[in-house]
This record gives sequence, structure tokens and C-alpha cells, in this order.
Amino acid sequence: MFLNGERLSAFSREIFPDLARADQRRWANVYLRGILSASGKKTIRNIAGPHSSLSDVQSLRQFINQSTWSWESVARRCTPVVSSRLPPELWVLDSVFIRKRGDASVGAGRWFVRRSGRTMNGQMGVALFLSSQRSSVPVDWRILLRGRWMVDRELRKGAGVPEEYRLEHGWEAGVDLLDAAIRRGGPPRRPVVADCTGWPRAECLIRELAKRDIEFLVCVDASALPEEGQIAATPGRVTSSVVQLADRGTAHSAIRVVTQQPIQRDDPARHWVTNIDPWDLRVLGLALPVLRRHGQDVERLESDFGVHDFGGRSFGGWHRHLALVSAAFAFSALEKPEPPTAHRGAEHRGHLARSERRTLPAPRVPNAVAVPQGHR
Repeated sequence: MFLNGERLSAFSREIFPDLARADQRRWANVYLRGILSASGKKTIRNIAGPHSSLSDVQSLRQFINQSTWSWESVARRCTPVVSSRLPPELWVLDSVFIRKRGDASVGAGRWFVRRSGRTMNGQMGVALFLSSQRSSVPVDWRILLRGRWMVDRELRKGAGVPEEYRLEHGWEAGVDLLDAAIRRGGPPRRPVVADCTGWPRAECLIRELAKRDIEFLVCVDASALPEEGQIAATPGRVTSSVVQLADRGTAHSAIRVVTQQPIQRDDPARHWVTNIDPWDLRVLGLALPVLRRHGQDVERLESDFGVHDFGGRSFGGWHRHLALVSAAFAFSALEKPEPPTAHRGAEHRGHLARSERRTLPAPRVPNAVAVPQGHR
């Protein structure tokens, strides 16, 4: 992409004012520029630029791996910037697998990767995206830890993992991301959407979202459904039923299970669990195009923005790298020309907000719509 230096500098001043030192802000801008302009792998060397000295490369590596600046400050600044200029229709929680050789990098281990359908070696991260039909921008990340990374104190200390950090499952990371976002700017006015197929204990995410009175649309495996939510249906049809979600023997919440039955016998059914009230099938029809865009943007994020290219091994370095990847992706999304039909489309499409949902339009919803698996 053509890089407008003045606009990038202005964006950097918006995103990085909380970095305490001038040299940190300068290196953040260098890193941002490198992610956006470097060809090939986004290694520290390539990000530093072809004319950088060895000292520059070492300084940039220290800025990512050993510096003390908080990656959470980037999420705190990036979220309102993206929300105001690319208003989200959904908040999307998604997992991203980063393949690694060996087990020295923080969180590296054997993970089941839904996209490939097999167990692979690498790191598993979960991100919060602000998503619309125009873009899906990641604003915050968490890495998952398991096995020895949960119990080996020396290993954790060597990688700089905080003592209190104990996120093992995708649902735990999702709740942590949402709680952090709520602390920064209040509860979401858009539904939270997550594809939790293949996630262990996905029902825990549903329970925690319901506790927080957050509207959600969560896709789960059939095994995560209450028995009364498992209803046989005609192939190619969409069915729904209301069931009770027990909260460990205390309060009960009414939730709806919406099942998209496949047309082809070998395709899996899609089970969506939601607390959106009043429910209207058109809500699902509005969400699906946003999720398609999200899947496309995750592919671009992985292929063009260096998600897989971080060579460091530390907990802080991993999060700082991905915070700056998110900032670079946000800048790229903001720089894209707005489609000429965007305003008109928004008027007819409506937003998935509580205060606006009663005036939803009536788009045609096919009997069966395949939600792209993307890179989850």
C-alpha cells in the first residue's frame, strides 16, 4: 500500500501518547512503518529497514522484547479510534494459531488447530476484533498457556510470564479481553460473536457473557448445548428453541439455540446460542456478512502483517508485537477508501445495537448459510 508519512505520523501520535519516553514513541512509529512497508517476513531486521544499522536493529529488538512500555496502552488508544471512524457492528472473539518449531517460545506446545483439523506445534492466541462489513480490526490479544507453561515457575519466569497470568482456555481469554475492554470504555453496544466450535468448555463463555448482561451470538459444538436445545430438523432449514441456562444451581437465564441445518449431508450443522431479545432471524442474516468480512481480514492479517513472524520468546515481546500489528492493521483499514455505497448500505442495513434493533430491515435470509470458518 502507498504509505502517507504525514498521516502515519499523526496516527502514531494518537495511538502512542502513553509511551513515556520520546525514543519509545519514535521506535513505535518505526515499527509501525516497517510492518506496513517491509516486504517478505516482518522480522526485526526487515522492519528496521534496509538502511538501518546494527545498532538500530538491536535498539528495535530491545524496544519489543525488553522495554517496559505497556501494550495495553495501545489497546486503550486504538479501541476508541477504530470505534469512532469504523463503527463496529459486532465485537468478535477469535483464536489465531501461530506455528512454531520447538517449545522455547512462550506458550509453545501442541494445540488442536480447527482450520487444519489436526494437532500442531505452536502458540495459540485469542483476539478481540471490532468488526463491520467494511473491516474487522483486532484491538487486543491474549496468549494461551497450558501444560508446563502453567506449572513450571522457572520457565515462566524466564519468559517473563506474570505470576497471576493463568489463561489456559479460549473462553477464559475471551472473558479477560471483554473485561479489559469494558474497563476501558464501558459495556459493548454491539453483540459479542464468537465461533467456539472446538473450544473446550465453550459453555463457560456463554455463562460469563450472560452474567455480564452482554448480548451474544456464540457458535458451539452440539456437545455444549443443553439437551433440550438439540432438536432434529429438516436439512437446509433454520430452527430455534428457547432453553434455560443453569448457572451452577443459582439463577437461570433464558437463551435461544438457533441451528442451521446443512443442505449437504456431510456438512456439519451450525449451532448458535444467543440471548438477543427480542430475537429475529434477521439478526443472523445481518451478522453473517460481517463474519465473512472478518474471515477475509484475518487471512490478510496473517499473510501481510507479520502475525506469524515474531522471533522473540518472551511474554511481553509477543504481546507488544501483536499490539503494534493491530495498530498497523487499524491504520491500513482507516486508509482504505470508503465504498461509495457504504453510507447508503448502513442506512438500509441498520446496526446490531439494542436501541436500534427493533427497526431492522428485512433482508432475505437463505434457508442455510455457511459461515466461513476463517482462521479460528
